[in-house]
Amino acid sequence: MPTAGHARNARLFGIAHHTLTALRELVPSRFFESVATDQVQNTLKQAQAAVVMPIFTNLQSALSKALIAACIQGEGESQLLAVSQAAAHLSRQFFSLFGAGQLQGHLREFCSSALRFFLSAAALSRSPLRQELTTLESLLQSIDPDYASHLRYEASVLKEFAKLLSSTAVESQDFEELANVIPLHLLLTFLLHRLKVPSLPEFLGQSPAQYLEAAVQLWDEKPRALEAFKANVANLSDKYNLDPTESPLVIERYSTNLRAGLNTADADKKLKEDGLNELHKPPKPTLLMLFIMQLLGFIIILLIIAAVASMAVNATGTRAEDPLSYTTGIAIFVIVLLNAGIAAWTEHKAGDALEALSKMTQAAIYVVRDGHPGSKMEVVVKFMVSGCVISKTVPVP
Repeated sequence: MPTAGHARNARLFGIAHHTLTALRELVPSRFFESVATDQVQNTLKQAQAAVVMPIFTNLQSALSKALIAACIQGEGESQLLAVSQAAAHLSRQFFSLFGAGQLQGHLREFCSSALRFFLSAAALSRSPLRQELTTLESLLQSIDPDYASHLRYEASVLKEFAKLLSSTAVESQDFEELANVIPLHLLLTFLLHRLKVPSLPEFLGQSPAQYLEAAVQLWDEKPRALEAFKANVANLSDKYNLDPTESPLVIERYSTNLRAGLNTADADKKLKEDGLNELHKPPKPTLLMLFIMQLLGFIIILLIIAAVASMAVNATGTRAEDPLSYTTGIAIFVIVLLNAGIAAWTEHKAGDALEALSKMTQAAIYVVRDGHPGSKMEVVVKFMVSGCVISKTVPVP
């Protein structure tokens, strides 16, 4: 398209954009429906879409093909680079002609779709994709320099997933932490394709493009799409006997088995090595320490100062040799000491009562032990160790 055509289309888009904005801001709300009818609004929106949607649609199609070739087929790095260069050219020669903020919604939607498609395709890859990731980031920055702040969720997923892709020891990753950032369907797809089984597209008899078209919908957490994905994973697991209870990752990290659990000897050994499953408790203060702490209160310190001042004044006065002149200071001292002693004793007894109560109300849970199907043992939570398998069922007494 010639430069003149670029400028004309941008002006048409701007006219439609400003007309819609003016109608919303200038026309009183009670007249808005009669002035800006649905037909008028739809016509203006269609004028905008007719200008930019063909560009974004073609760019998205080219990017999808390049990502499939690069991430799955391993042969499209040059194709992805060409798409990135084309996007940079469009940004300079076409998108820059539009007014500030006019294309923000379209640009954000394109960047979001590009990130989700790349991550869905990367989950099917068995290579680190470092160069492809760099090229994609360059493409997105040419379209929207602030895409990372506009799309915080997708950008955070990309950051964590890039670390996972480049990891040489996947089993050493903290998957509980990763699952807080990376969508579960993406994480599960990535792990499945690290096993010696066919890829999900191959198993389902679909082309990569067909599979990814459905996989991208999982980002919106549509119930029907998620149920279909779970069913496909379950079918793959059943066909190739992917038993999670025999996971080498679980066995290596926790020295346990999800079906058999720990045996009693191993559990006792781990308890001796690792200690109790509870937060560190500071040592209980002694009665003397509690007494001293009572004397450090602000009001108590003021009373002690007052008692000392009273005795000092009397000691330097005319009645210095009269013992009765010191009664006020001595009385204050006696009251302070009695108060500190009673408070310390009360707190000490309350601490003993709380400790006894906590021992009486210790939480317990059933865990699988010794590998027998019905062998469920009730264990106090503080005696649990790493590798304990919590039972979903409670044994019948």
